[in-house]
Amino acid sequence: MIDKFEPLEATAKFYRSDIGFERKLIEFDLSKILEHLRGKRVLEMGCANGVMTEKLSKLPIYLDVVEGSSIYIDYVRQIVKGKARFFHSLFEDFEPELKYDTIIMASVLEHVTHPVKLLKKCIPGSFQKVNCMSSSQMRTQFTGKLE
Repeated sequence: MIDKFEPLEATAKFYRSDIGFERKLIEFDLSKILEHLRGKRVLEMGCANGVMTEKLSKLPIYLDVVEGSSIYIDYVRQIVKGKARFFHSLFEDFEPELKYDTIIMASVLEHVTHPVKLLKKCIPGSFQKVNCMSSSQMRTQFTGKLE
């Protein structure tokens, strides 16, 4: 049986989100997220190489990060130097210990088996920033409060 984290660890060995066009997309996404950031408790779902996490960790917020790759967690932990808590978990399996004011799901939904289930699991009433790749447009974005 394949370890549920194995595909994520394999991807983390070669995928870099901190260089080139991917970095530019993340920086653009973050500029939009910061316009709508609410409250002090923020959950980032997926950090990859930590482009967004590094910038978020410099804000006066309480930052938690859920990431399925221990390779990415170890890498980003060194960058943010204790300014975020990390949870090694699949998004679908993560059980939050507290309520978040803002949940960031940047390029997450296209990687999960049941995206609607994940969205429904997110804490109702928290502010959401969601974007994902779409066949009809470069990025599909939703920013708002889930009820």
